[in-house]
Amino acid sequence: LHRARRCRIADCAVKDFAGDGISFQITQDIEVERCQVIHATGLGLHPGTGSARPIIRNCRSVANDQDGIFLCWRVQEGRFENNECLDNGRHGISIGHKDTDCLFVGNVIRGNGAHGIYFRDEKATNAGSRNTFRDTTIEDNKGCGVYVEGRTTDLLFEDCIICDTRTGPARTQRIGIWAGPNAARVRAVRCRIEGNVEAETEGEVAFG
Repeated sequence: LHRARRCRIADCAVKDFAGDGISFQITQDIEVERCQVIHATGLGLHPGTGSARPIIRNCRSVANDQDGIFLCWRVQEGRFENNECLDNGRHGISIGHKDTDCLFVGNVIRGNGAHGIYFRDEKATNAGSRNTFRDTTIEDNKGCGVYVEGRTTDLLFEDCIICDTRTGPARTQRIGIWAGPNAARVRAVRCRIEGNVEAETEGEVAFG
């Protein structure tokens, strides 16, 4: 979808597509519900540049070559609820350039090839700040559970599980929450963070 408003995509499946699975740019109030994207060569779900108030709910993004959900430039005031990002080749969810004020609730991010949730390296005016994650499960990824680069600020993780559930050499999730030296006001409230290979947190992460 491009330059679209108030569109709804529901109960659709995209499989083995050469490119992104479901993508939209310069849009307002797009809803994607009960869809699945499997084995795309690009991104699974791609709310793109200038997308205001998107809703992605009850979707599955599985085994795509790149990220499960990729927020592009200026994805703002979105709601991402009860989605699964599983076994994707790169990150489960990637957030970056002016992707702010979004709410993520009840998502499962498991077994991805890099970080579970990745905040890209942006300067303060462009960082993916002021995002909230509730009741989110982030486990068994090959990088960190959450990796915060750039001057990203004001992230809240509430009632989340950030773990590696396996034992011995099978564990790959290195750190539960990694907050880079320029990140600020990253908070974890009532989260269970355990079983990660190197540490549960690194950098300035506040609890409670």
